[in-house]
Amino acid sequence: MDSEEVLCGCTLVPVDVADPRLPLLLDDAQLDLAIVDSKADVSLLKTCDVLVLADLIANINLTANPSKPAVKPIDPSRYSKDAISHIYFTSGSTGRPKGCVSTLGALSAYCINGKPSSHNTDASSIVFIASSHTFDPSLGDHLSALATGSVIARASRSLVLTSLSTCLRLTEATHVCTNPSLFDTVVDIPPTLKVVALGGEPMGTAVVNRCLERNITLMNTYGVTECAVYQMCSIVTSASTRKYMGQRGMLGNDIYLMTPKTPITDDTSILSIPFSEMTRLTNTTITPDSIGEIWIGGAQVGLGYLNRPDLTTSRFITHPEYGRIFRTGDLAKPVFLTPSTTTTTTSSSSSSLPNPDQHAFDFGSTDNTHQTPQPAHPSSSSAAATRNSK
Repeated sequence: MDSEEVLCGCTLVPVDVADPRLPLLLDDAQLDLAIVDSKADVSLLKTCDVLVLADLIANINLTANPSKPAVKPIDPSRYSKDAISHIYFTSGSTGRPKGCVSTLGALSAYCINGKPSSHNTDASSIVFIASSHTFDPSLGDHLSALATGSVIARASRSLVLTSLSTCLRLTEATHVCTNPSLFDTVVDIPPTLKVVALGGEPMGTAVVNRCLERNITLMNTYGVTECAVYQMCSIVTSASTRKYMGQRGMLGNDIYLMTPKTPITDDTSILSIPFSEMTRLTNTTITPDSIGEIWIGGAQVGLGYLNRPDLTTSRFITHPEYGRIFRTGDLAKPVFLTPSTTTTTTSSSSSSLPNPDQHAFDFGSTDNTHQTPQPAHPSSSSAAATRNSK
């Protein structure tokens, strides 16, 4: 029911009642209402003002009553792009989960512009939801499918984890977004499948070869929960490009590769360096040893961390030139894919480096990537990427 709550104007906070971190999540979130499965242990959720069993909602008779006026269509004017749409909790390096607060504007930018334009979804698409409801790709898949008129295909979590191949075949799915480990369980790729987007962990060569043999568009994705689902993606054209992430963000995202003005010679964390001491890597400043931190700007940048003002201030910054930015802490190494030139013209407003036909990024990771920290993935034009472990 992820998308329904957002469309009703509520703030969605997906949790798993079996999550050992649940008491910490509830302490931060202070939920007013919880919708749960009747079979779940809800003892920890009794602090909510209202507890609703999902089974009851599913059994409500929705047959139209002719004596009642027709339901009015949703009025978009009642929604503010600055309103909070959802809060997803990510693993914290201190052990306490971090609640990433996002807005309707950020979520809409991904669902209406970012994903549909990158994944080529439309009214003829059947989008299978493979992500758990506790990961924001699930919400992004639901709402972007609704935005494009695509058919949403779902299955129980147990079936997704044990029989994804069957799920994709029976639903005749055309699009799926998941992680490489889960997609590796797909024994027979159904002929209807057109686009496979993978992220969250390293992609092996076997899955690349299988997809390319069947003329499936295989994409590597990169994203941080702080900026609404995913912000970069890249089409994999060969096993050698499976780690490439690209130099351009999804539509609506501005990607910057920043490096310290003074070279780091010790184990100093990149995040400990003030943003005023960072400078942008360009064609004319890249060297074979260049490495930088990924900054994300644009429409998908979230509000910050729930109840963590100091952490929010340090990671969500207002840059005098680039505007509102999220510092990911992820490191990237630019890789030249064609002979370098000295051009400094950008190909679009969302390029992270000038001249997209010249480089690739090799990314490093921190604790805020989707699902599990792992090496990075490719992106749209010509950038490459591998990420370091946490």
